[in-house]
Amino acid sequence: MFDTSITKSGAELRPLSAGQLFDRAIRLYRNNFLTLIGIIAISQIPITVANILLSLLAPPPDTSAVTAEVFGDTPFTWFLQMSQAAGTSSVFGSLVVGLLSGALGLIGAAALTRRAVDAYFGHPGSILDGYRRLGGAWLSLLGAVFLMGIVMFLLFLWTFIPLIGWFTGPGLIFFYALVVLPFITPVIVVERKKGSDGLPRALELAQRRFWWFIGFMLLLGLFSQVIVTGPALLLGGAVSALVGEGVSASVSAIIFQTINLLLSLIYLPVQLTCVLLIYLDVRVRSEGLDLALKAAADVDSPDVAKEPLAVVADAPYPHLSVFPRRTDLGQYFLFSLAVLGVYMAFVAVFAMIAFLFAGL
Repeated sequence: MFDTSITKSGAELRPLSAGQLFDRAIRLYRNNFLTLIGIIAISQIPITVANILLSLLAPPPDTSAVTAEVFGDTPFTWFLQMSQAAGTSSVFGSLVVGLLSGALGLIGAAALTRRAVDAYFGHPGSILDGYRRLGGAWLSLLGAVFLMGIVMFLLFLWTFIPLIGWFTGPGLIFFYALVVLPFITPVIVVERKKGSDGLPRALELAQRRFWWFIGFMLLLGLFSQVIVTGPALLLGGAVSALVGEGVSASVSAIIFQTINLLLSLIYLPVQLTCVLLIYLDVRVRSEGLDLALKAAADVDSPDVAKEPLAVVADAPYPHLSVFPRRTDLGQYFLFSLAVLGVYMAFVAVFAMIAFLFAGL
């Protein structure tokens, strides 16, 4: 059923495995490296500057002595001290900077998705084209994420309902946060859906390959730990060895936020490109997007032919509400059990480690 489809733009669409999706995302990222990093930089640099200013104007309480006493003289200690120095004691300032960071982060993600899908279908463009071609999609995206926040709050209340809420609520919350939320960006940017349609459409697509998407997004999260957390610790240790002790809180804040910025510029384009490609993949598998593109490419008349991006944007409206169907609660029950099992395993591992250290 799913034959390979190659459009006039040269983009090939067919069902892909997780490895093939990663490979194609990395190639798309590599071919548009400076453009994608530039798009993310436009949104991330103001966020970094705002966080640095907030940590300098309202520094957190000094806990460096306690940290050094617990972890000793190690690179990890210095990294934690940098992280603490980059914090703040202002609740209001944290709220304002958090809202600003969230909004700018969403707009940057939307612009990168716009540019990535254009590049995937052979349309050249610059860094600013990613933002220019958004139109009003960024407003729809902010509206959809605001609606998502309301839904997540209602799902949190759902977890307090005896039995049914206890055993389905955690799975619902984790699935929405892990899979549905990332899907909202390509749905709104590519399909030009309204904010009220973005969330149910993302939920509808995400539920079509429920367990596969959970596994892929967890794998992507593990990849982020390798790309971001590990290098952050190594960079923290390297800087600690170079500058030694006596670094002021302001310098620590600037160093920590700069490290975060550099790692975000490297990793975020990979993450967003992967989400875009699994979004296209599920539409190939369930909506015949590859066949629609092939049919559009085979039309000889220029008056009738549609651009590939117009074909991709021509998507059905969702048949779900912002909440899943009752018939889907079984898989959320199983996912809740899996989340609980992983949590208990982590608790058991940490308890065992604490017991071993206590015996030494």
